[in-house]
Amino acid sequence: APERRPGILLDLGLAETLVDGRAAAAHLRDAYHALGDPVARAHTAVVLTQVLTFTGAPEESYALARRAIGELGPELRDVRRRLEAQAAVAVQWGAGLLGELDALVEQRAGIDEPGAGARMLEAMIALNLAYQAHPAEESVRLVERAYADGSLLEEDDGLFTVVVLIVLGMADRDQALDVID
Repeated sequence: APERRPGILLDLGLAETLVDGRAAAAHLRDAYHALGDPVARAHTAVVLTQVLTFTGAPEESYALARRAIGELGPELRDVRRRLEAQAAVAVQWGAGLLGELDALVEQRAGIDEPGAGARMLEAMIALNLAYQAHPAEESVRLVERAYADGSLLEEDDGLFTVVVLIVLGMADRDQALDVID
């Protein structure tokens, strides 16, 4: 039945993320375009942007994240933050818009919203602060906030956990060992 196709493509793409990123990207891309439910499309975009970045297509990842953010309603704030974080990752991986990350500095006090998406974006803000040679205490304080409630480490498949470790490692903090445990 044709109405089942988007869900099957999504399931296949999700399974393939474990073994073949390029095949996963193709099926997730097809699922994203075929899905009619905006919530399912948004969640698919989050996964697809990450897969695209790490299979050599950060520009496509960035463009998809920006487009998907533009399609979101205000009720999907956590998904918006996840996509904003993925867009920042794509920029770090060569999407070619490094100056855009400067706007993240405005949120260096943290994001007062619940959810792993806000924590993911805080981790990327902390990384950007560290890369821009802001005081280590500033980036460490933000990255500690990002992982303090446990949602980041619980919901992340590893990408943003590594970002936390990079920030703590750059600041020579033993807390990095606690995150690994």
